[in-house]
Amino acid sequence: MWTPTSGDRVSVSGLGSGTVVKETPRGAIVDLDEPVSTRAEFTISHLTLTSPVQHLEQEMLKGRGTSPLGSTQFKNATSNNPIVEIENSLEMSNKIMSRRSLESLRFGLVPHHHIEEFTLEYDQLSEWVIQSFSVDSPKVHKIIGPYGTGKSHTMSVIRGLARSKGYMVASVEVDGQLISLSEPGKLLHSIYSTLHSVEGETEFPIVQLLEKALIQSSLNSYSVSGLRRVDDHLAVVSYLKHAGLLEQWIEKLEAVFSGSEEFTAASVIKELRRYKTGAFSLHSPIPKKLYERPDGFVESLVCTAWLAKAAGYRGLLITIDEFEVEDANLESAQKKKLMQSLEAIERYVSGHRNLPNVPLGIYFGTLGDLNNEGDRYLDRITELSGGAQYKLRFFSREERIDLARRIHVFYQEAYELNQPYQPEAANNVHTILENKGYDDDSGLLRHFIKWYMALLDVNYGPPGRRLVHADQR
Repeated sequence: MWTPTSGDRVSVSGLGSGTVVKETPRGAIVDLDEPVSTRAEFTISHLTLTSPVQHLEQEMLKGRGTSPLGSTQFKNATSNNPIVEIENSLEMSNKIMSRRSLESLRFGLVPHHHIEEFTLEYDQLSEWVIQSFSVDSPKVHKIIGPYGTGKSHTMSVIRGLARSKGYMVASVEVDGQLISLSEPGKLLHSIYSTLHSVEGETEFPIVQLLEKALIQSSLNSYSVSGLRRVDDHLAVVSYLKHAGLLEQWIEKLEAVFSGSEEFTAASVIKELRRYKTGAFSLHSPIPKKLYERPDGFVESLVCTAWLAKAAGYRGLLITIDEFEVEDANLESAQKKKLMQSLEAIERYVSGHRNLPNVPLGIYFGTLGDLNNEGDRYLDRITELSGGAQYKLRFFSREERIDLARRIHVFYQEAYELNQPYQPEAANNVHTILENKGYDDDSGLLRHFIKWYMALLDVNYGPPGRRLVHADQR
C-alpha cells in the first residue's frame, strides 16, 4: 500500500491535484493546486499518487510560472530598480495569499493567512487567548459552543497567536474512532504529526526539537531534565550528530519518538549498537502495558513541552477539537479508556505525578454538554489546573453582513476588481437563506459565506474559474 511522503504529487478526489506536505495517521496534509493553493488534511482513500511535478505556487513565488487561475500570470519585475522589483513581488504575493484565503472560504476551510481579518470579535478573542497562555505550569482550557459557532476557527486563532508568541503548537481532531482519547498511542502520533512552530512544519519535528535543545542549552550532560526519556534521547541525537550519522537515522528516530508503528524502539536500538555497544537507550512514547498508557501519554506531552522550553520556545500548546463526538461514537469500554486518559491529565495538573511543571497548554473544543460525563470531567480538570473557558455564540445578521464586506475587500484585491461593495447584495443572500429555513443554527454562517462567494463569482467571475452554484457545494 502506498504511503504518502513529503513532496509526493497526488490527485485528490473531486478537488484536483496537489503536493503532500506530510503524512498523518489518517492520510496526509496536502497543498491543493487548483484554483489557488489550499492546505487541508485528506484521508488516504481520497488520494491517488501521480507523477512528481514542481508545485505551481512555488514556481509562481519564484516568478517563473503561470498562475493556477489561468489567464492571470505572475508578473516578473522588469525594472532595474530593486525597490520596484520588491514592491511588485510583494503585490503579487499579497494577491496570491488573498486568493488562498478566498479559496479556503469556498471550501469551508479556515483562511489561515488572513484569519485575523475574517474573525469576528477578534480583539476580544485574542485578548482571552493571550491571557490563557501558560508561563511555567500546565493548564487545561475549554472552548465551548454549539455546532456552527466556529470552534475549529477559534482553535486556528489560538495556534496562530501561540506561534506568534513563541510557542510550539500541535492540533488534533478526535472522531471517537480512529483518533480518540481512548487510544492514547494513536492520538499522540496524530498530535506529533502536526507539531510545529512559527518556522513552519517539518518532516522530523521531534528530532529537530532535540537538536535545537542541544544547541540552545549547550547541554554536555544529559541527566538534566529529570525526565529519563528526554535525557536518553538527547544523548542519542548528540552522539549521532557529532558522528555525522544523524541524517541517515533521522527518519527511524522520528518514527520511534512520535509513536509510529513503522519502527520500534527495540529494533532501532539493535541497529544503533553496531556503532556503540550499550551506549544507547530509546523509549517508545506510549508504554506497552494497557494500564500504563494514559500516564505514558501525559508524560510524553510533558517531555515535549520541556524540550520546547529547552529549545528556546515558550512551551507547547495543543488544541483538541470535536471532543463531543467521543461521547456519541464510543462504546462503554472505550468510554472507560477515555476517562482514564482524562484522569491521567488530572493527576498531572493537580500535582499528583512526579513530573516537572512545564509550560503545557491543552485546549479542548466541545459543546459544553454537562450531560456528557467527559465534558463534566473537563470542567473539573480546567478548574484544578487554573485554566479558563471561552464561550462562543452565533453571530447576528448585522455581523454576518459585516463579514461579507470584508470578503468583498479581499475579492477586489485578489482579482484586481474596482467594484463598490453592495450591502444589499449580502442582505439578499441572507434573506434567501432565511426563506429556505435557515436560522441561527449550525449551518447558517457557513452557507452564508458560500452563497455570498458564489454571488461574487456570478457577478464578477474570477478568471479561469469554473463557477459552481452554492446549492452544489
